[in-house]
Amino acid sequence: MSNALNTDLDISTVEVPCPLCGADQKTLLGTFHFQNKLLRLKECEECRLVF
Repeated sequence: MSNALNTDLDISTVEVPCPLCGADQKTLLGTFHFQNKLLRLKECEECRLVF
């Protein structure tokens, strides 16, 4: 039952490469802007593409 509380954490740690430059975003999740996190968006640290 405790897994239900960690749903947001699981979503935010999904390994998703940038669709433009292919940079692995898993290690860069801590630097995403708070607004983008609320919108479930990620900003690539390499090319700044928001996806």
